[in-house]
Amino acid sequence: MADFKFAMRYMRLVVILLLAVTTRTAICQTVSYKAQNETLPTILHNICNKAGFQVSYNSDIFNNTKYTYTFENKDITTCLSTVLSPNYAYQIIGKQVIITEVTKEKATEQTPPRTKKQTNIQTKIITVYDTIPVHDTVTITQIKTITDTLFVTDTIPFVDTITMKRYETNHLHTTKNCLSDSTSIRLGMNSLNYYNKNDYANSLQDIHQRALGFLSQIDATYKHNNLLLSTGLSLHNCRLINSYKTSYFTDDPTLTYKDTIWYWEFKNVMTYYKYNNGDSVAIQVLDSTYTYTIRENPKKIEHTREKLSTLSWHYVSIPIGLGIHCNITNTISLEPTVALQTHFLIKAQGEIPTEDKESTYKVKDLLKPINYSAAISCNILYSIEKNYSVSIKPWYSITPSLFRGNEFSTKAFVSHWGLVWGFHYTIPYDLF
Repeated sequence: MADFKFAMRYMRLVVILLLAVTTRTAICQTVSYKAQNETLPTILHNICNKAGFQVSYNSDIFNNTKYTYTFENKDITTCLSTVLSPNYAYQIIGKQVIITEVTKEKATEQTPPRTKKQTNIQTKIITVYDTIPVHDTVTITQIKTITDTLFVTDTIPFVDTITMKRYETNHLHTTKNCLSDSTSIRLGMNSLNYYNKNDYANSLQDIHQRALGFLSQIDATYKHNNLLLSTGLSLHNCRLINSYKTSYFTDDPTLTYKDTIWYWEFKNVMTYYKYNNGDSVAIQVLDSTYTYTIRENPKKIEHTREKLSTLSWHYVSIPIGLGIHCNITNTISLEPTVALQTHFLIKAQGEIPTEDKESTYKVKDLLKPINYSAAISCNILYSIEKNYSVSIKPWYSITPSLFRGNEFSTKAFVSHWGLVWGFHYTIPYDLF
């Protein structure tokens, strides 16, 4: 029994010595590596892979700060000490490198930098303890390290690689000068408002109901050092729904009233002349009679009619915009823009009741053939490839004068708001 225990202790000691020799051999292996503007996780993975090690860490301890290092035939301990000091510490167990964050208390202490000699001493500590508890402790630590690796070392490097690649290749994010063509569709609401505050304007305001309009647009935008200049061509449709009542009167054929109308009737009896300061003045002598006449007065019947009319007008518009480009993340950017638009009326239909509500105006006779509006918007773009992006844009515009002044006495303005969905194609291009 004593021989068996001795043999087991001897075998364990041999395993520990073999592990220490393997670790020391790997640690002494030299690494040549050049990191150019890379994050710490990327640098650590590349160094450890070249030396044949696996690295474990909690991804929350690192940020997105980028570094540049150059190592020529340096052992792994020197590389790790250079990269991690003074905010991080590391421990090598077998073929595993464990990275931890140094607490604030330890970071403030004035400790000398690590040297190769100190690293060798730490490695020897593992090989000196040849007892069973020490071997068990090493085994448990290795198992716990592997378990943590499965949950801590997640896909963060993969995500960073994809987003950085998309950021570095998308022309809208990276190039100072580029030309972007976009096709968009816009849905929005229209509101017709009157400057006048009389009864007629108030009655018109009450009968108007908002309706959904649309716009299809082709734009060309030039970006120069994040300054945007844009123009394009669009087909703009505005719609409103009118619901109102009209009234008119007709004679009742079944009932007729007879009215007696009394009046004075005058007849000329004679005319004589009178001299006044050398002038002759004619004076008439009239005979008056108070008499009457009978007239038929049919009864009037009032008729009321509900009328529903859709106001619709179409513009061909040319916008000219000015904005700025702002990168928010690796794939998302904002483009706030102001624009002036010139509208050319091509089609209009619908009617507006007159003030007495007995007839109507045709809206095509009231609208100006050429009109202007001002708009503000903010384009939210998402890059999907180096040349392509998709966007959604909230917008608001106002047309200050809608009707002709000589045709319609009531002045009005139109406001529009809604959302635009667009698809963008961008290429590097320098106009200046």
